[in-house]
Amino acid sequence: MKLLKVQRSRSPDKIYLIFKSGRAIPFFIDDFVSQNLSIGSDYSEDFIYPKSLSFLLRSYALRQVAISPKIEKILRPKLSNQVRLYGRKFYGDFVFSNVVVDQIISDLNEKKLLDESQYASFIVRRYQKKSHRFLEQLFFKYGLNLSLLPLPVLEKEKIKKILEKKNINLSNPMDFKTKTKLIYSLSQKGFAYNDIKTVIDELINLR
Repeated sequence: MKLLKVQRSRSPDKIYLIFKSGRAIPFFIDDFVSQNLSIGSDYSEDFIYPKSLSFLLRSYALRQVAISPKIEKILRPKLSNQVRLYGRKFYGDFVFSNVVVDQIISDLNEKKLLDESQYASFIVRRYQKKSHRFLEQLFFKYGLNLSLLPLPVLEKEKIKKILEKKNINLSNPMDFKTKTKLIYSLSQKGFAYNDIKTVIDELINLR
């Protein structure tokens, strides 16, 4: 591939390499300098494309980590998906090895940017209205250490707080359809049926 020109981008660390084929390949400006690339020279796809993809994926990964804590099990599928998206957009049918994704994951782990405890805390905050059982299942799903899961809040108290916050009218007697719908909604959060029914009945009897 013959490099015809270099084009600036809105991002200060990114340029576009414009080749004779018409392809515009995003590239890290520091790599352009360190690799001594020059206009008019020929370069292979095997040399240019992996470096370009590595730059794009690393930028994407850092943005993802900045948005919210991540662990490898969450980030790796996202990176693999981006490889496909970037491939269609910039690199045509070029086939990349898993080395690019593996290297980025390794670098992030080395810099301690994929922190299990931070992700566990994020999960607990995000699903604070869910039951302890629901959180346990989520921890199993993501392979998180259960020791990072806080001790359970009394489930009945948690249900009561959710109902109070929603300011639901628990009339006495309560309409069967409304009660069934409420029980279903809370069970979706992982609460046990007996706990839900007990709390609802207690609140209704207080009316």
